Amino acid sequence: MTLLFSYKSIYKTYGEEAVFEDLTINIKAAERLGLIGGNGSGKSTLLRLMAGESMPDEGDKYLKQFTRLVYLPQEDRLDPDKTVEQTLFDALSLPSNSDISAAQTIDDQEK
Repeated sequence: MTLLFSYKSIYKTYGEEAVFEDLTINIKAAERLGLIGGNGSGKSTLLRLMAGESMPDEGDKYLKQFTRLVYLPQEDRLDPDKTVEQTLFDALSLPSNSDISAAQTIDDQEK
């Protein structure tokens, strides 16, 4: 299968507390993944790192050309005038020059 996304040897800390130490993850085409862990274990941190909303302290990132990642945060940052369907459609559509308030989209970052 084709590699779509990879992090190699990433480190992420908040102050003195390490969230990830030497984490490596590969995501291939047609794979389905689930993140399971207790509160504070780093699930949301990993998703924010993947979406580019946060940067690791160290490590290498690979994103296959023309691959797009979309992140819908668990906090409410939704437009109250849009339906869930409209919000998801907007997040999955190609971004315009305006801000995307419901999701962060990454196109062709750090190949």
